[in-house]
Amino acid sequence: MKNYKEKLKIVNALPEQERFWMVNDTLYNCPEYEVLYSKLIKNVGFCDIHYPIDCDYPLILIGIHPHFWHQKIGYNLLFDALNYAKDNIPKVKYIVNKENKPSIYLVESFNFDYYLDLGNYYEYYFES
Repeated sequence: MKNYKEKLKIVNALPEQERFWMVNDTLYNCPEYEVLYSKLIKNVGFCDIHYPIDCDYPLILIGIHPHFWHQKIGYNLLFDALNYAKDNIPKVKYIVNKENKPSIYLVESFNFDYYLDLGNYYEYYFES
């Protein structure tokens, strides 16, 4: 994974639920996946689009260090990722913890379509 150590610093600063999901379910536990897009702001945040082998669509991951929350960094990272996706990927998936209201507002502001309730998480899709 590109910039693994820098991203891990950001992930380790996240609240426990978000960190658990990213580390155990997606970011570092996918044995095989293709990174389609990656942008890192060192020590601040990152946004990746990757394609796990067992998924139907590429997955967007966003991690913002808590010291930089509520500064539109997630918005800007997602904006850039979706601009890339519009030209290269027809549909992307975003999975978010139900309690992560800022992240839910973020994807809904970009007109992601709510798709599925996964228990503790919601699944959204964005079609370019």
